[in-house]
Amino acid sequence: MMVPPMGGSLVQDYATVTSSVAPFHCPVESWNQVHLDTIPLQDLHLEYVRNNISRRDNILGSQIRILTTFVYLDHISITTTSQKSYGKKVYCRYYNCLREELEGSEYLSIFFPMNVIRCPRRVGAKYMSISFDMQGEEPQEPIPLVYRVFETPIHEVSVCVGPIYGSESKWLEVAEFIEHYKLIGVKHFYFTIFNMNEYSRKIMDEYLRTGEIELTECHQRAKHHSKWVINVDIDERLIILEYETVGDLLRGYNDTVGEVAFPIRRIQKTGSLPERFESDEQIISEMEFLKYNVSSPVTWGAYKSIYRPEKIAAMYYHFSYQKYPGTIGVFVRNGAALFKHYRTTKDNILGSGWLAIPKYRNFSIVPEDSTFAEKLKGCLASENSAFYALDTIRIKFNALDDIKNPALLHKPLAKCIDIFIRKQIQVAKGDLETTGFRCNVFKDGARRGLVGRAVEKKGTRSAEKMKETILVFKVHEDKWTIIVYDAECVGVKSGEYSDDPCRGPKQMPNMIVAHMFCNECRGKAGCPNCKQPIIFSYKDDEEEDNHH
Repeated sequence: MMVPPMGGSLVQDYATVTSSVAPFHCPVESWNQVHLDTIPLQDLHLEYVRNNISRRDNILGSQIRILTTFVYLDHISITTTSQKSYGKKVYCRYYNCLREELEGSEYLSIFFPMNVIRCPRRVGAKYMSISFDMQGEEPQEPIPLVYRVFETPIHEVSVCVGPIYGSESKWLEVAEFIEHYKLIGVKHFYFTIFNMNEYSRKIMDEYLRTGEIELTECHQRAKHHSKWVINVDIDERLIILEYETVGDLLRGYNDTVGEVAFPIRRIQKTGSLPERFESDEQIISEMEFLKYNVSSPVTWGAYKSIYRPEKIAAMYYHFSYQKYPGTIGVFVRNGAALFKHYRTTKDNILGSGWLAIPKYRNFSIVPEDSTFAEKLKGCLASENSAFYALDTIRIKFNALDDIKNPALLHKPLAKCIDIFIRKQIQVAKGDLETTGFRCNVFKDGARRGLVGRAVEKKGTRSAEKMKETILVFKVHEDKWTIIVYDAECVGVKSGEYSDDPCRGPKQMPNMIVAHMFCNECRGKAGCPNCKQPIIFSYKDDEEEDNHH
């Protein structure tokens, strides 16, 4: 049986809310049959407002727009885009499943903290909006409530990632960040994205598809959803030194602890992130964890924190601004854990003058944890499903050993890869030179991969017209060879063609372009296995004819 929050009532007389227009009745789930007249700790919040606790008016020109709305056991929170309305009075507006306003349900609340409005619960509310008066102002378009009616958090530790913006490609940084934290026991992530290029967004969308991440504001979304939240930017990684997981560390604190502070070690990030995926070797060479190790001494300046979201009244960037009464903050024991901050050294980036700060001048090379590095490398190998989102089309072939007659192997592969190439040409609008491809063959439990570009050779037909390109895999032991070819059938006189009449007696195959390469050379010259590889174009014959 569901127990109503303190100060509320559980309505059991009805299970639907009637529409005033349509005959349809909105269903009202058991969790949504709670009516409250008050908001928890509202008097305390009013006191905070009078003392300007967490007030920040740095975004004076921003227009108020609702971002998200969350329903908890004892209240509703509405997050907005504006920080200039701190302490202002505002009406909570409630709507049913048909987006019709619930009559007489409005509630006068305030903005606290900063851009958040807290509202009491109403029976049957599915959407929320706001207005500054109840007469002439038209409320904003109602936003659906996000369910957070959990009696206990469903995640032990999650990560809140600071806003991501800028045009730099971040696909590898995002993947390394997520896989790093997963290795230390994190299962869920909250991302806020202001700007991200389309290629990097594919990685983000893949993790979104698997349910490992959520997009939007963090503090309110994490309440009652995650017990602990790691509050960091995309270039900051938590290093656990004395425990297996971050959960092991945090379980050592009692329930009065609402925030744990951690020291940092800044790492000079002297390079740029790769624009696009090329190979497994590229991933390993560009991993920040392996690539950068020129480090500052450990410092408590600009420390980072892990916090309990329901115990914090207001958050600053990386630590709490105001904790609720009875809640304390502590510093993690020296040597137990720290954050690595991979800080760029580029001089045209905001905050780039950090190298001149005295406490960051005594740099030294601090090698990475080799055991953790090997685990992270394994997580970032190209078989990571997130990387399959980067290319237009992905095809995997499994259980090739089940094909008893190797002579039949090329037929299903050729048919599937033919579809692969056709789709690739279609999506790339004929431009194969800038479209990456990956073909994986699994044999004897090992992955054989090809990564590269379908570069159009000078003198061949345009990629747009290459409608019959087929890749044929020939698998033998732990080696493979791939032949890429474009063929057509031409008409011949009856009786001139004696081979298998696959297209009828008046059709004869005519090779247009062919290129062969293996797992050793991947198309490079001088391969000891391919010897003299097949590289053929119909233009070669034309050029030869012209020389005679």
